[in-house]
Amino acid sequence: MSFKFKLNETVTIIALNQTGTIQDRAQYLTGKDMYQLHYKAADGRAITTWWAEDLLHSESAEAVR
Repeated sequence: MSFKFKLNETVTIIALNQTGTIQDRAQYLTGKDMYQLHYKAADGRAITTWWAEDLLHSESAEAVR
């Protein structure tokens, strides 16, 4: 199975309605694919953290489907 999003792709964190860039990806046998994003928080801080695939959205990923 392949990843839904590409490295360095810009995606939206659905719950926060903020965009970030994918820095890393992880695939697990027993769980969801995870993506490490780097983004700017609403308060201006730079954040790098992991998000599950189903919490992210990309216009380019929708176009591929």
